[in-house]
Amino acid sequence: MSARYHTVDMNTPTPEQARGSVQPGSLAAIAARARLAAAAVAVALSLGGCGKPAPVADAAPARPTQAPSTRATAAVDEAPAQFMAFALNALLVPLFDDDVPPRWADPSMSFDCDGGAVTVDDAPLDIGAPVPREPFTVRWHMERCAPFDDAMDLSGDIELRVEPSGAGYKAVLQPARFHVVSAHGHEVLTQAFTASMGLGR
Repeated sequence: MSARYHTVDMNTPTPEQARGSVQPGSLAAIAARARLAAAAVAVALSLGGCGKPAPVADAAPARPTQAPSTRATAAVDEAPAQFMAFALNALLVPLFDDDVPPRWADPSMSFDCDGGAVTVDDAPLDIGAPVPREPFTVRWHMERCAPFDDAMDLSGDIELRVEPSGAGYKAVLQPARFHVVSAHGHEVLTQAFTASMGLGR
C-alpha cells in the first residue's frame, strides 16, 4: 500500500497471551484523542524538548518499558522519547475505523507519507475487514511519514506484536533501523520496547 505516508538499548519483553476480548469503546473518541496527543507532541517539541506532553483524558498513552539511553542533548532526546510514548497513537489508531467492534481503515486518511506499506499477519491490509480479537502482528514500512503534525518524520521498518488487554491494547514494538527525525536531531531506533493504550468510552 503506497501513500504520501525512524539506537535505544532495551531488553525485548514478551507479551502475555491475551485471553479476553476488547470491551467496546468509542473509537471515534480514540481517534480524536490521538489527534490531541499529536498536537501535544508538536507543542512539546516546539518548546525545545522541555517537559512532557499534556495528558489526554481517558486514553493512557503508550509507555516505553525503559527510558532511552543517554544522548548528547535534551532537545535531541525529545523526539524519540515522544515517539515511544505515543507509538500506538501513530502506528495503531490510524488503522482503526469508528465501528464497534473496529474494522481496518486506510491510514493514509490520518497522516501523510512520501511512501509506505502496512501488513497485518503478513497479508496486505484488508480495509473494511474486522480487527481480530486475538493477537495479531502489524508491520510498517515508512518513508518520511508525519503522524504528529509534522513535529517529526518517521522512516524505516517497525513490527508491532499486538494483543487485546482489558479495555485496550498492548504491544511489543521491534524497530529495524527506524529513523526519527525532528528539528532537534536524528536518531535511529533498533531495540524493542513495549507500549500500551487504553480505549476511551
